Amino acid sequence: MDDVPSQLLFSHPEVPDSFDDFLNNNTTTCTHTHTCNPPGPSAATHTHTCLHTHTQVFATGSGEEDIKEDLTKPRRPLGNREAVRKYREKKKAHAAFLEEEVRKLRAANQQLLRRLQGHAALEAEVIRLRSILLDLRGKIDMEIGTFPFQKQCSVGSVGCTDPSMCFNGNSEVGGVWEECS
Repeated sequence: MDDVPSQLLFSHPEVPDSFDDFLNNNTTTCTHTHTCNPPGPSAATHTHTCLHTHTQVFATGSGEEDIKEDLTKPRRPLGNREAVRKYREKKKAHAAFLEEEVRKLRAANQQLLRRLQGHAALEAEVIRLRSILLDLRGKIDMEIGTFPFQKQCSVGSVGCTDPSMCFNGNSEVGGVWEECS
């Protein structure tokens, strides 16, 4: 370092000419007394005076410049925060709208299911009634088919006009049947 002049190393007017001057300007010395307790029960406590040197450490830039840089540092504009807030509110409103739609659609679905169940019950009733109707028709046809030529007779008749329909081939029947018409 003897070859390089100190003026080249410390060319700034606020910086001292030599490194020793720099350290002397930025260090402080203090003296204080304190009591030491050595380890172990047999050692006695003693008091002594210490001389300390404190060196001041500088940041890369000065404090005022950092504050100015923080103030001039581009931050997110307030409008961006406002836009994000509006977007979130809009998103919440849309989610609430969709939840309400889901609730309405579920209610409509339940109503349609009840209608469908009622419709299925009605179809089952129609099938049951049709089977009863067919059963009655079959019974009626069976009754009519067994005695297809018999005519209705009233009470008080003693004679029969058709010998094939009379008992034992007689035209007279005992009893109180009226004549068939």
